[in-house]
Amino acid sequence: MRTYRSEVTDFAAQYQAMSTRLMLLDVAHRPASATALRLMRAKLDVIEEALQRQSILLAQKLANLSKTPAHADP
Repeated sequence: MRTYRSEVTDFAAQYQAMSTRLMLLDVAHRPASATALRLMRAKLDVIEEALQRQSILLAQKLANLSKTPAHADP
């Protein structure tokens, strides 16, 4: 089973890859780049939303773990 941390890391990597592609499209100014740029931005929005959801879930899980004592104090 995948951990929240690995999922967030995977989403972060996808987000970074999409951001890099967007920057390259902006710099390249290819004739078909307007359509490609819109598609890439749409994909980036989806990945960003998923990353935000995973980050929230991870924060909630970490908060719950910090509330649960690891061992009983005497």
